[in-house]
Amino acid sequence: DKSRGEMVFSWFDAMATDDERARLRSTATDEADRTALAKQINDLILRYLGQIYEDLEVNKVPPMLGPPKTGKKRKVMKCSSIEDQLKGIRPKRPNIKADRVAFAEFRRSLA
Repeated sequence: DKSRGEMVFSWFDAMATDDERARLRSTATDEADRTALAKQINDLILRYLGQIYEDLEVNKVPPMLGPPKTGKKRKVMKCSSIEDQLKGIRPKRPNIKADRVAFAEFRRSLA
C-alpha cells in the first residue's frame, strides 16, 4: 500500500549518500547500475537493522539480517521486510525511523 511504499522509500533515500541519490535519479545512469546501487543500499539497510538487533541483545537475529552464509550473497529484501523487521525492534526502540545522520554514522563505522 501507499504508506508502506513511502516508508520503504524513506529508508532507501535516507541510507543513500547525496552522490548515490543523484546517480539513482540521473537518466544518464543505466538501469543495471541503478539496480546494483539499489542492491548495495538494500544490503546496508539489512546490516543496519541487524546491528540494531545485536545492540539490543535480542536472542535471535532474524536470518535475513544476519551475515550471509559462506559463499552466498545476501538476499534482496522485499518491500515489506523493513516494516516486518521493525516490528521486532520497536518494542525496545519505539522511535526508530529512517535517519540520515544515524545512517551516515553507521556507514562510516563500516569503513
